[in-house]
Amino acid sequence: MWSFFGESWQKRLAKQIVKYFIEQRVREKFTQGIDEYWQDTTKGFEKAADAVEADWNKYLEHLREITSPKTESKEYVEKIIKELEILRDFFAEIPW
Repeated sequence: MWSFFGESWQKRLAKQIVKYFIEQRVREKFTQGIDEYWQDTTKGFEKAADAVEADWNKYLEHLREITSPKTESKEYVEKIIKELEILRDFFAEIPW
């Protein structure tokens, strides 16, 4: 019987919601938010990857230093020993 007098209240409400979303550019804002999220994620990943690569290069340099045949001074050898002791202590405290 209500169909004789016009659209149902659900259909009218749905049309109002669609109109409001169009006026407020909800779809464009949502899409822009998604794009910004992924751009920020990419930047964050690249920054983290650069940091990991820098740490890896430092580690490789450290390995080159401690395996270098050039041990020119007592202080240099003592420095390496201290660094290795720090690593040993670190690993000793890990609850295996």
